[in-house]
Amino acid sequence: MATPGKGSQNMININNCSVDELASLPNMGRDRAQDIVNHRPYRSWNDLNNVPGISRDVIDNLKNRVTF
Repeated sequence: MATPGKGSQNMININNCSVDELASLPNMGRDRAQDIVNHRPYRSWNDLNNVPGISRDVIDNLKNRVTF
């Protein structure tokens, strides 16, 4: 479920979006999106460090596209 973000860009809530919504983000892919969904819930960016295959670069790329 997307929520309004800054400007015209929409933010995706990482705790209730679908795998398809996450997979649509740049450099995400379906497998990585599924791993993120499987490790919910998230309260902070640091929680994403617990997801296998999620690097600091991936987390940094999500920061302008994802909310909690």
